[in-house]
Amino acid sequence: MISSGEIPLIRDNTLVQRHATQVNAAYQKVWAEGAPDYLRGRLPPSSLLGRIGQLEHRREPWQRLADRIAGLVAPALRKAFAATRPTVETDVQREIDVAVTAAESNLIREFPTVSFGPVGTRPDFSSDKSADNPGEPELFVEVKLVKQRSDVRRVTDEILADIPKYAARARSALFLIYDGGGFVADEESFAAMFERIGPVRVRVLRH
Repeated sequence: MISSGEIPLIRDNTLVQRHATQVNAAYQKVWAEGAPDYLRGRLPPSSLLGRIGQLEHRREPWQRLADRIAGLVAPALRKAFAATRPTVETDVQREIDVAVTAAESNLIREFPTVSFGPVGTRPDFSSDKSADNPGEPELFVEVKLVKQRSDVRRVTDEILADIPKYAARARSALFLIYDGGGFVADEESFAAMFERIGPVRVRVLRH
């Protein structure tokens, strides 16, 4: 026998099931209409099927913010260094800072609950300060410059040393690596090496 107190719960559950059915029907319609273009790679990444195909719905907000920042700065760097390659890391930091600052208002609107630190920041997380220290961002942006093949090893060691510091602070980082000579052979494998062991995103940016 159902008590009067259980009736609202049953009604709510029915409403949820009906809503889920409607959402599923809408998705099936979108899939039926867009599948051919999706399979041929004709749909933009921002479309519903494009986002689902990229598993964007399964990514954390900081991961989506990091990818958004990387997507913003990549064309900016190609333009900035079209004629002259950077000679020091600060050259890359400056151009990235300009690109991110110009888009900051839009980034804040898109990711209102995730803040990010200044470009080039190398925070020391070995102290005993609280991870909830006021003003401390959730995502830090770090820049690396690879000018020669030996720099790949140096950058690798630096990132591996930094990952535990971020993990211990419950913070994350976006490492933007400007590769001036194609010295990182496999960008995806290089990034995956770090991303599977800590809360970081690694993006290799090329000329």
